[in-house]
Amino acid sequence: MITMPNVAGFGKQQSPKRVAFTFSVSLAIAAGLAFWIARPSRDVRPNVLLITIDTLRADHVGSYGYKEAQTPAIDAIAARGLRFAHATTVAPLTLPAHASLMTGTFPWYHHVRDNGGFYLSDDQETLAKVLRARGYRTGGFVAALCSIVGGVSDRGSTAITMTST
Repeated sequence: MITMPNVAGFGKQQSPKRVAFTFSVSLAIAAGLAFWIARPSRDVRPNVLLITIDTLRADHVGSYGYKEAQTPAIDAIAARGLRFAHATTVAPLTLPAHASLMTGTFPWYHHVRDNGGFYLSDDQETLAKVLRARGYRTGGFVAALCSIVGGVSDRGSTAITMTST
């Protein structure tokens, strides 16, 4: 028999099996705690979903207050995310506006000034490139041909899917 010191009422002799059991449980708890502390932390980065829709009036979308809207998917996303109440564009054309949106620059800087004949150069830093450099997976679903031809959609994205409208 092993005698435990008389600390907090432990003055009785303990059997070797009980001591081994107590030691095993303590070791298991310590190992579990060590694994819990050393576990990889959950990715706390926010998900980013950017939706741009050409020629859609905000006052005809449910999340902007239109009662007869038929936009349940957009409304559900807007309810869980960030929705802008006021937005303006630097250009009234799809390609230059999207080039500015993706680069954070104006058309005079990125040189995309129209939907036809202009391309976003590879040296432009886009939102997709910045996000990929920070470990995000990026991609795009595009219906506007000028956004693909102009190179705005694929600068830094891992996948681009052309959809038809």
